[in-house]
This record gives sequence, C-alpha cells and structure tokens, in this order.
Amino acid sequence: MSTSHSCIIIEDQPESIELLECHIRRVPALDHKASFDNPVNGLNYLREHETDLIFMDVQMPDMSGLEVLESLQLKPAKSKGKFILTTGSDEYAMSGYEYGVTDYLLKPISFGRFQRTLDRILPLLTDAEEELSGDQDFFFADMEGKKIRINFLDILLIEAAGNYLIIYTFDRRITIYKSLYALLELLPPKLFVRVHKSFILYVPTILSVTRNEVMIQIDGGTRAIPIGTTYREELKKILGIP
Repeated sequence: MSTSHSCIIIEDQPESIELLECHIRRVPALDHKASFDNPVNGLNYLREHETDLIFMDVQMPDMSGLEVLESLQLKPAKSKGKFILTTGSDEYAMSGYEYGVTDYLLKPISFGRFQRTLDRILPLLTDAEEELSGDQDFFFADMEGKKIRINFLDILLIEAAGNYLIIYTFDRRITIYKSLYALLELLPPKLFVRVHKSFILYVPTILSVTRNEVMIQIDGGTRAIPIGTTYREELKKILGIP
C-alpha cells in the first residue's frame, strides 16, 4: 500500500504556484491540500492542520518565509511538517537552516531538482514517523562555542576526525565536538548504520554494497566508504542482505 504525504504551497507569485502544483501532480506520493498566496493564511492553516511538507517562498511582501518560521517557533503549530524554501537567491538558504528547514529550491525550479529533493525526503517520512514517534527529530551539538540544531533527516554521512565529527548534509559540512558512539546513540537506528570505526551512513544514500565497501550517493556524485569487519553483519541485517 503506497503512502501519501500531504503538502501545501505558501507562495505569493501565481506563476510559481502554478509551476509547483504542476511538479506536485507528477509525484503520486504527494497529496496537495492547498496553495496560499498570503503567508498569514498559510500560517493559520498550519496551526490547524497536520501537514507533511510545506513549500514556502522566502520573499513575500506581507510576511516573509523566515518570519513565518520564526512565528512557528514562538507559537508552535499543530503541523510538524518539513519546510522546503523556494527562493530566487541562495543568500537566504543559511538563514532558513537556522530554523530547521529541510531544503531549499532555487527558482526557476526544474522538475529534476524538485524530484531530487523528494527522493531524499519522501522515503524516510513514513519510517521517521514510526521511528521518531514521541521523540524529537533533531539534536543540538557544540560548534564554535555555540549550540547548533541539526535535523536527523538532513544528515547524509558522519565521519570521525580525531576528537571531532564531520557531519555531511546535502549542502554543507558541519564539524562538531562529539564521539561517534555518543552520536549513534541519538540517531534513529532504522535510518542510520555504523559501517566502520570512522563512519556512520544515512541508509537511503546507499547505492551498492560489496564485501569491503559501500557506495553512497553524496555531493552530487558517489563515494566509496570502507566496511569494517565488526560492522558487516549489522549492515547486512539492516539492508536485508542474506
């Protein structure tokens, strides 16, 4: 039985709404509930309705997308959906990540880029709902004297580097002070697997497996990650490999 994920659009430009609606219609797993050209109306909808994905413009005249996110932090909505920002300039991307935004799409949005974002997010929504039920889907880590929020579903690869960890997301690398073991204790076990003394992988990035290495999709390409003997059987179990 296929899973349908509800989504809405908050966007003040009619042509952008039309394009996003066209892209959404091409993805059977998405259930488009509504489009709002006024961010206040979209915010009110989120306060009353559970929504899985929100496609939202950053630059809107009455209330910016970042102001919507700030309002939701001050007064949490019923919806705990994932936000995907749409923007004409990537200068707003980093600001969005401070609010836990899942991804951003640079206008004009091609269907290929739209599909790549969904390929990363949709396979995990159902598992994440089960795995993270009753728990938060993020953690805070120490970086450069401050606590930063990192969403589980933004992580693609974790690599140990001495006393630090390098966390690879879809658009940046974050270096934090933490042990690999301590971080693994925080991560949902259905979504992440340790394959080596120095590596934890996000399961959906795995493309192929040999006896000694895993090929993953990352940074628009591929990367080979070694498999440690100690972790081989657990990896096979998680992937359902006999």
